[in-house]
Amino acid sequence: MVPPSILALIFSIANYFFYADSNDSPLNSVYSMFVTLWATLFVIFWKRRCRGLYIEWDNHTTIYQDDDVRKEFQGIVRINAVTDRPEPTFLFTERLARYGKSFLICLPHFLFVVVFNIVFLNLTGIVDPARHHALFQIEFLSDLCKPGAIFDTQSNMALVPTIVQVLISIVADLKFKSVANHATEVENHRTQTEFNNSLIIKRFAFMFCDYFLYLFYIGIYELRIDLLRTNLGFLFMIDEFRRILIETIIPYLQVRSAKKDKKAKSVKDSAAYIEAKEDEELELSEYETFDDYLEIIITFGYVTLFAGKHHNGS
Repeated sequence: MVPPSILALIFSIANYFFYADSNDSPLNSVYSMFVTLWATLFVIFWKRRCRGLYIEWDNHTTIYQDDDVRKEFQGIVRINAVTDRPEPTFLFTERLARYGKSFLICLPHFLFVVVFNIVFLNLTGIVDPARHHALFQIEFLSDLCKPGAIFDTQSNMALVPTIVQVLISIVADLKFKSVANHATEVENHRTQTEFNNSLIIKRFAFMFCDYFLYLFYIGIYELRIDLLRTNLGFLFMIDEFRRILIETIIPYLQVRSAKKDKKAKSVKDSAAYIEAKEDEELELSEYETFDDYLEIIITFGYVTLFAGKHHNGS
């Protein structure tokens, strides 16, 4: 992150001194192209680094072993044309029907995200009737943010729809987590690697629509760069507060509450102390690297997709 941070600082200072309106600065385009190139190279070199760590940790021989086969996999026993041994198989043509069922399971949730974004584009006054023939305008909702209305864009109440939008996004993502797992189970993948790849595609596609569809409409369709910068910063900060609350504060309070409940039970001998510490560890919430990985991807998206409009943020 050091190269884009240094360049962002230089370009921000240049925009401040040499351009009255930073939105018209040609440096924004230069910075966007730089971040696009940097992000591509970063991903390539990160993959190379990961493969190097596999070899360094003597883990490269276990990636494609039979241990990767899922216990839940169900197939018809056929003779393998390569090994000439009977083994359970599930043909791709047979899985196509499963993919269709998986698609139908996920489709309502993606449609919900689209409708949900259209609703809040109207409630926050983003949909402008004077632009693009007011595509996606819902008149009775957009009237609520007109001057003098309850969500007047010049009043503090204008923040309410944005906060509610972020909260609904969080709930929708948590709900889709179990839906995506169920849909991927339906597809009956043979190996855990195939299962994980399919699950990643679903979760990432949903999170991308959930977090970035709103911003894409503002920046790509409406071309309202000043509004994009404002909404990008505000949504990102609320999302960061959400992460701190869910991943740090709530787990801390849960552990602290559990410790208070056990204060009455004093432990003096070492065996009882060790047992108490083990119980304390078991009560901690399960750590999932998968969710953390997706959070990093979303943050990476904030940094790269809208870099030209928010130098300092990237």
